[in-house]
Amino acid sequence: MIPIGKIIKDIISKNASNDKFLTSYLQIIWKNIVGNSIEEVSKINNVKKGVLTVLIFDEKIMKILPKLEKEIIEKINYLLGGNYIKHIIFKKGKKKDISLKKSKHSYKKRGKEKDDIEKIEEAELIEDGELRDLFNKAYNKFREINASLEDEKKH
Repeated sequence: MIPIGKIIKDIISKNASNDKFLTSYLQIIWKNIVGNSIEEVSKINNVKKGVLTVLIFDEKIMKILPKLEKEIIEKINYLLGGNYIKHIIFKKGKKKDISLKKSKHSYKKRGKEKDDIEKIEEAELIEDGELRDLFNKAYNKFREINASLEDEKKH
């Protein structure tokens, strides 16, 4: 059985130079990087040429987070498996931005099957359709490989 973590690491290494990909992936793992309380008052805005922009919706966190930039960069790059993020810009977010953070795309509205990656909660956070499809393919490939390995075990 091939672990899904290995498949995801392969996807990351193949797409790490794509800023849209990094932005979407960091949106997914942001909670793992900074924890629940900071995730609730912040949002990954984008990545451009190794610079991550994060919107902050809480004044206290806005004062603290920039002091932790080095540690956050180290954690992100460790989780990504490379030196992809070089700097973080922390910006004060507007109230309307926090509502966008909670919005989710519905794959079902686009006619996809229930078995798609939609079932994985983190996938709902991927805003870009092309990237969502990429993760969907990886997930389906993972399921296909595991199913064939299970079949081999039975025979």
